[in-house]
Amino acid sequence: MRLTAKCLKSLKCRAFWETTDIPSLKKFLEFRFLAGDLESEEIEHYYYTHDLNTIGSHYAEVSDVGQKVLKWKQHFKASVPITLLSCSITNYPAGAAGSGKGPALCSVALQRTTLWVRLTKERPGLSVIFNDKNSKSIRRFWVLQVDRQSKLVESQTAQQISELVTNQYHLAKLQVKTILHKDTVDHCAAVSKLTKSKVASAIDKSDPSVHTPSVHALRKRQIAYDSEESESSGTESAMRKVFNDDDDSEYDEDAATRPSTNECNESSVTRTSFVKTYMEMDHACKWTLPSGTVVEDIIFSKYKDVDTESLAHSWIIDLDDEMASLFSPVDWKEISSQTLSLPQLDVLTAKSVSRFAKVTTASGLREALETTSYRLKDEPYDREKHYDAEWVDLAMRRMLPLFESPDQLLRKPHLEGWYDSNIWSFIFDYALQDLKGMETVRYVPSDRFACICAHTSDVLISYSKESSSLATTMRKNRKRVRTGKEDRSKIGRRLDAIVKTDADAYYEYGAVEVAKSFRGVKSTKWLTDSLKLAKTLHDMLFRLEELVDHQDSLVKKLRVVGLVNSGLKCQVLRMSHPDGYVCLLERDELVEVPTVVENLRDLFKLLKSIWQMKMSYSLLCFALEWERMNMDCEAVVNSRHIPKTEKELFTELTGGSLKSPPRATSIPWSFDTPTKRKY
Repeated sequence: MRLTAKCLKSLKCRAFWETTDIPSLKKFLEFRFLAGDLESEEIEHYYYTHDLNTIGSHYAEVSDVGQKVLKWKQHFKASVPITLLSCSITNYPAGAAGSGKGPALCSVALQRTTLWVRLTKERPGLSVIFNDKNSKSIRRFWVLQVDRQSKLVESQTAQQISELVTNQYHLAKLQVKTILHKDTVDHCAAVSKLTKSKVASAIDKSDPSVHTPSVHALRKRQIAYDSEESESSGTESAMRKVFNDDDDSEYDEDAATRPSTNECNESSVTRTSFVKTYMEMDHACKWTLPSGTVVEDIIFSKYKDVDTESLAHSWIIDLDDEMASLFSPVDWKEISSQTLSLPQLDVLTAKSVSRFAKVTTASGLREALETTSYRLKDEPYDREKHYDAEWVDLAMRRMLPLFESPDQLLRKPHLEGWYDSNIWSFIFDYALQDLKGMETVRYVPSDRFACICAHTSDVLISYSKESSSLATTMRKNRKRVRTGKEDRSKIGRRLDAIVKTDADAYYEYGAVEVAKSFRGVKSTKWLTDSLKLAKTLHDMLFRLEELVDHQDSLVKKLRVVGLVNSGLKCQVLRMSHPDGYVCLLERDELVEVPTVVENLRDLFKLLKSIWQMKMSYSLLCFALEWERMNMDCEAVVNSRHIPKTEKELFTELTGGSLKSPPRATSIPWSFDTPTKRKY
C-alpha cells in the first residue's frame, strides 16, 4: 500500500504497511511472527490499532485511504455480528417446540445468513471480519504462541541444567586430580626428607674410606630426589596458580583469559544488550536517509541475531566492511558522503617532502639531506612555521642509518619495543609534540623502559606502565553506585598509546594499537586490535559530545582518530557522528615504512597520512589563533557559547536563559563486551 513518507515514518510496524494492500489483524500477526518481532497479545493489538489511527490521522475521511481505514477499524471490532450469525439457527428446535415462533426465527436467521453469503461473494474484502480480535482464528493463533513459548522455555531450562551439571562434573573432576596430586607431592617430600636424614646419619657413623662408593651412590639418589622434589614443587606451584589467581578479567579487558564454557550465556547477553539499546531509541531521532531508509532499523534487523560482537553492536558503521551490502547503492553513497574532509599538506611541509622526490639510493638520500634544507638559507627558525617541515627532515635522517645498515635491519623481524623506539617515536610521537597542552602517553613494560629511553633520550615522549582510556573507564563504571570488594572500580582498555590533554581531568582525542608483525588485515590480531581501537574511539567521542553539550552544529564537526600499527605497516582510523545514533568509521589506505630506499615514496604516503591525522586532532587549536579554530575538534569544544557581555552574564545568573542551540542525538554507549572469567 502506498502511503506518504511522513505517514510511514510515524508507524510502529512500517514494513507491514509497505508490503500489504488489504491488511487484517491475522495478516499483521503472521507478518510479525515471521519477522521474529512478535510480542504479547495486548502489545500487538495496540500496535495494530495505533497504526490504523496514525494512518487515519494523515488522511481525510472522505479520501480513498481514509475510507479504507474506517472499514479496517470496523473489521477489527466486528465481534458481535459474527456471534449473531453463528447462533441464530441453533435456537430453531426450541422455538418450534415452544411458542410456535421457531419458523419465524429460522427465516430471519436464514435471511441474514443468505445476505451475509451474498455480501461476502460480492465484496471479498468483508471476509476479513472472521479475523477480528475475538475470532476463533485469532484466539487459536495466540494459543499456539503460548504453547511455543512454554516449549521454548522448557527446552532452554533443560539445556541450562545439562550445562550446569556438565560444568560441575568437570570442576569436581579437576579438584579431585588436584587433591591427589597434592598428596603425591607431600608423600615425595616426606620420603625425600627421611632419606636425607638417614644418609647423613650413616655418613657420620661410618668410616669414610670404607663407605665412599656408597656415599657416591647415596649422593646420586639424593640428587634424584631433589630433582623430583623440584619438579613436584613446580607442578604444585602451577596448579596453585590455576586455582588461586585473582580473577581480574572483569576489570581488565586485555587480560589473557580462557574462553567461557557457557558461550550460550555470552551470546544471550550480546543480543539482550543490543536489543535493549535499540528499544530505547527515539524513532524521530534516528538517521533517516532521503530515500526513507532508517539506518538504525537496517542495522538492527541484520545484527539482532548475531552472537559474535562486532562494531555494529556499538552502532558503528565501518565504511570498509560488508555493511555496504545492507543498503542500496544510492543509500550507501549518501552514508559515505557524510564523512568529514581531510586537509591537504601545507606548502612548506610539501616542499620539505618534495626535496627527496628523485632519491633512489642511500647515498642519494644522504646527499639530499646535506645539500638541501627545509627552510631558506639565513632564515631564522620559527617553531610554529617550520615544525612540520623539520619533522619530515628528522624522519628522513632517522631512516638513513636503517637504509645504510649492512645487516638490513628493516627486513628482519623485531619486537614491539624496537619499532616503537626506532620507527614510530620519530614518525608519530615527534609529529605531535608541537601541539600545546597535549601529550602522547605510551604503554611500555618496565623491562623495555630503559632500552627505549636510551634510544630516545633527545626526544620528549611520555612513557607509562599504564595507558588505559579514561573514557572507557567511565563507560564501564557508569552503573557503579557503591564501593567494596564486589564493586571495585573497573579500568579502561589498555592501549599502546593515547593522545590526550595534559590536564588532570583530561580528555582524549586518539589512541594507538601496536603489534610486532603483520599477518594480513584478516588476521585475528589485526581484527581484534581494530575492534578494540574503534570501541575506544567511540568512548572518546561520546565524552567529547558531552563536553559540547550535544550541540548539533558542534557535534557534526567532532572527529577522533586512531592508528593501528603492525610491524612496519599502519592504518589510520577516523570516527565521526553525522546523524542519528550512528557513528561512521573510515579507514585510510594501508601504508608502510619501506624496507629499501628505492621505495621511499611509500614513506611519503605514510608521512602525509600522519600529518593529516595530526590536523584532525582537536588539540591543534591550542597552537592556532581563534579564526583558525574551526579546523579541528578542540576548536569545536572551545567554541561553546560563553556570555560575552555584562547583559548576557546578568541574564544567565538571574535565571534567565539564552536561546539554546539545537541538540544532536546522543550516541549510545559502546557495547559492553561480555565478561570471560578465568578457571
